[in-house]
Amino acid sequence: GSGLSAPSGIPTFRGAEGVWAKWVLEWGTRAAFLADPRGWYDNFWIPAHVVAEPGSTSERTYEPSAGHFAVAEVAACRQTNVHVITQNIDGLHQRAGLPSERLVEVHGRAGLLKCVSPGCRYAAAESIG
Repeated sequence: GSGLSAPSGIPTFRGAEGVWAKWVLEWGTRAAFLADPRGWYDNFWIPAHVVAEPGSTSERTYEPSAGHFAVAEVAACRQTNVHVITQNIDGLHQRAGLPSERLVEVHGRAGLLKCVSPGCRYAAAESIG
């Protein structure tokens, strides 16, 4: 649910200090990306998702929280048919041991890429990364 990665140190998407409040309304759109891909990466993606803090060159690093491990443990039980659908892009469910076949990452995962240029041979392909 919302905030599962917060104990890992990842800011929530919503809330006063969340990604939505700081970045999304201005930069977090496909139109903004298409209008200025480099500016989108420099002014939105990298500060919001990659570096430890704006202006830093240190990458963020996170570990799964107890909640991620608990979800993975429940999903591993033979008596369950648990599948997880998440909007998180942090990859922490898989790092906690949740099998990829039981995980749907609605917004993809940081590090997975897809070309958006019309006619690009990777435009219709699965994400690459």
